[in-house]
Amino acid sequence: KIRGSRNLRTITLMTMVSNIASLVGILLIVGGSLGYELTRFEQLNDAKQQNFIKIKNLNVPAGKTLDLTNLKEGTTVEFIGRTTFGFQEWDGPMVKITGKNLKIVGVKGNLLDAEGQRWWNGKGADKGLRKPRMFEAIVDDSVITGLNFKNPPQACFVCNWCHNVKISWVNIDAKDGRNGLAFNTDGFGVGYAKNVTLTDSYVYNQDDCFVTGAGEDILVERLTCEGGNGISVGSLGGGAKVE
Repeated sequence: KIRGSRNLRTITLMTMVSNIASLVGILLIVGGSLGYELTRFEQLNDAKQQNFIKIKNLNVPAGKTLDLTNLKEGTTVEFIGRTTFGFQEWDGPMVKITGKNLKIVGVKGNLLDAEGQRWWNGKGADKGLRKPRMFEAIVDDSVITGLNFKNPPQACFVCNWCHNVKISWVNIDAKDGRNGLAFNTDGFGVGYAKNVTLTDSYVYNQDDCFVTGAGEDILVERLTCEGGNGISVGSLGGGAKVE
């Protein structure tokens, strides 16, 4: 009886250890699915090691890029709340993303607020104050959706050398620079790209709404443009082809 009792206790203990290990595994999976919350710029390097990054109410220091380059393949990045940027005369970009098979998502209510009025002088990108470009993506096989941009200092959204990319539900709002104050605030720029779609988006700016100088299989649908020059095709290609 004593020997049997010991065996029972041993089996019970082993079962408990197994259950605890399983629970830890489940917690790790759940924790990973919740994502890494990036709320301080100093966390950026750690965040880039993750597969799910949640950028929440982040302030990017003056003269610094929110550097999301070389992300792991398959990474999801969510922008939550208001992302802001310090003031400095420089060329930018304020945000840069590179990688493959990425999903860049703006959660409802998100805002990337460049506060471009701090740079605007009505003279455009290359006169007076040096004005940073706002957002640059060099991505393949990726989705960019739901981002809201406000008051870019100059060109807002650039997707050069992109392949197989779907961009949708992106809003660019530079109404505060109407009457030419925010001159050269181009909306979307797509160059040297292949198989890129831009759909269901909105631009209010003071320059080209959409511009491409080179590329092939670029589709633009349901893009609303206000305040600027509309769509330009081939104007900046320097002899390159748009097919």
